[in-house]
Amino acid sequence: MSREAYFTMDLSLYSENITDIIAAFNNAGWGWRDEVKEYLPLHDDDMFGYQEEKIPVEQLFSVIKSKQECGELCGVRLYHRYSDRGIVLLVKNTKEVMVSIDINRKLLCGDFTDISWYVENIAAKLEEAGCTVFSLEYHEYIG
Repeated sequence: MSREAYFTMDLSLYSENITDIIAAFNNAGWGWRDEVKEYLPLHDDDMFGYQEEKIPVEQLFSVIKSKQECGELCGVRLYHRYSDRGIVLLVKNTKEVMVSIDINRKLLCGDFTDISWYVENIAAKLEEAGCTVFSLEYHEYIG
C-alpha cells in the first residue's frame, strides 16, 4: 500500500488570481526544472494529461488565466529549488489551493510524510514571501 499526502490552503487573502499564487510559490523557492513548465492545458476536461513545454512563464500564466476564466482546474508541477522534492498545485480558486505532495515525498519514521519539512518549506516560505496563509489543512492517507 502507498500513502498520499496533501495540503489544502486558503490563500485568498493574498490574491484571487491563480497566477499570483503560482508566482508566490516561485518566490518561496518552488519553480520549474530546466525551464520546462508542466501544466494542465486549456480545455483538458480534467483528464490530467500534463503538458511539458519549454515556454516562458508569461505564456504559462496566459494559459492559467484562461483556465481560471473558464472555471477549469489549473494544475502545475513545481520543484523545490534546493532539493529533489516536488509538488503539484491543483487550483480552481484561491480559497482552495490543493498542494499534492507526490514527487519524491520526504519521509519520516517509515512511510509517514515529514510534514514539518513541508510546512517549513511551503507555508512558512509563502508567508515570508508576503503571501498570507489564511488556513491550512493537512491530509495523509493510505491509498
